[in-house]
Amino acid sequence: MCFVSDHTEPNSLFGLNRQDYWSWIEPLQDYYFNQKQNPLLRQLVSQIANSPKLHTPQGRGRCFIRRALCQKLISVPVEHLAANKRLTSYWYGTDHSIVGDPLLIKELMSILFEVTEIDFQLDVNHCSFLDETWIIPVYMSVSLQPVRELGVKVGHTDHRVLITEVDKDSMAYQAGIQPGYMLDELCGETVYNFAGGKVGWLGTHVDEGL
Repeated sequence: MCFVSDHTEPNSLFGLNRQDYWSWIEPLQDYYFNQKQNPLLRQLVSQIANSPKLHTPQGRGRCFIRRALCQKLISVPVEHLAANKRLTSYWYGTDHSIVGDPLLIKELMSILFEVTEIDFQLDVNHCSFLDETWIIPVYMSVSLQPVRELGVKVGHTDHRVLITEVDKDSMAYQAGIQPGYMLDELCGETVYNFAGGKVGWLGTHVDEGL
């Protein structure tokens, strides 16, 4: 909420192109001027920006917070933003913002420095859900012997692949896969926004396991 409160959207026309705190975190490395860049932060931002599982600024921002907490980097972008008053005022107002208030941001920095002393153990690999919500779904990873047919039928809902039927004689059924499950990855490849034909091909040509 600290990053969202009174966050402005300078390039958003009528809110149609919604931005988020990720919109200033991603290009922050270009505004360091005389400050020393943090290579770990640059690497983290690059990894999130190029992740095939994330498709919105909201999802990337949420993923950044989770991974920055685990890597003890959560204070770094705020520290650099606070050092650039013009950039801070560009992204945040001062009326209801902790980040935009010169005194409150110092308190925030103090808290974030203390947070970096905590060892967070968060799931940072399964992040595709972060485009829609902070709520962590239950994930199940299944490894199957190489087969020609998985024995499942799939449908599509909101760009995601939904398992609609499972053959009771299939290895998928024996592994505990049930109708209603969302398919996140298949053969190590994300299936978000996959066309039906591509999912069908993967589902019937699994030669290297699931």
